[in-house]
Amino acid sequence: MPDRNGLEILPDLRAAHPGVKVLMITMHVNRALAEASISGGAHGYIPKECSRDELLLAISEVLAGRVHISPHIPRHTERVSLKAAHLALAGLTPKQHEIFRLIGDGHSTTAIAAELGIVEKTVEFHRARIRKALGIANERGLLRYAVLLRAAEVER
Repeated sequence: MPDRNGLEILPDLRAAHPGVKVLMITMHVNRALAEASISGGAHGYIPKECSRDELLLAISEVLAGRVHISPHIPRHTERVSLKAAHLALAGLTPKQHEIFRLIGDGHSTTAIAAELGIVEKTVEFHRARIRKALGIANERGLLRYAVLLRAAEVER
């Protein structure tokens, strides 16, 4: 979805169609996002890579009025690392990981550049590469995702 993500659309969908059952099918294997989806009105949360059997089970559970969170979603938020939350994160460079963490901490491009001793254009370049790697369409989506994952990450 180019302009909004599932979490953003969910309240509008639930308001317009309160009786509809929502099963979130996502690329994000993250407990914090799963819990945010359920809190926002979804009835289930599964990764895109799940098996056909798991998809059918999730649909059955949701239609029966039960909440279904995939067993592939870590049970505890504190056990989720940035690299485990999204496979593409493992492919980021160390500098991009550092920038992603700073974005998640709420730092602006200017603040990131100052902290890392690089120019803002370099930060903007890395932000664009991170968005591309994660399939995120805009800066707002990158910020939201980085903040959610950063909140779920445990410092080692």
